Amino acid sequence: MLKPFAISKPVHEDVRAAIEAVIPPRRVPWRKRLFWAVVLRVLRSPRGRTWLANRHLS
Repeated sequence: MLKPFAISKPVHEDVRAAIEAVIPPRRVPWRKRLFWAVVLRVLRSPRGRTWLANRHLS
């Protein structure tokens, strides 16, 4: 019969670091970047914040 064993947390951290070093993070799609750029630009002004707040109340 197999005995259960625990893997310590540092082992997981070491594996994660190795995987992140080999696999680069995925680039965010351009449509999503454009969407958030527009939303953040609109939120800069009080008028834009009011417009967005009213648009999403209903």
